[in-house]
Amino acid sequence: MFGTDQPIALNLLGSERSREALEGVAMELEDSLYPLLREVRIGIDPTSVFKDADWALLIGAKPRGPGMERADLLDINGQIFQQHVCICLGLWAVWLCRVCCVWAMCDCV
Repeated sequence: MFGTDQPIALNLLGSERSREALEGVAMELEDSLYPLLREVRIGIDPTSVFKDADWALLIGAKPRGPGMERADLLDINGQIFQQHVCICLGLWAVWLCRVCCVWAMCDCV
């Protein structure tokens, strides 16, 4: 995707609720000593996380809760991804930012 010798800086976006888990992910990545991983930053503010992004890999989604219908889940996750892709990336990423969205299908949650 990026080439065999392309250094990578990761900016990970989370929420207040997921911040602690995100810090753990960042520590694991840094401890793994990937030779091309230059930096791992975490944040809960999309402005700083998406600023000057060349690539945006939007991974994850809100899990299906008790009593939640599939349509509700699709609506909630659709709004989250729409906000990040259309608003955040449109305002702060580089003009030719490439975007890949991966989220759990409601049958899998």
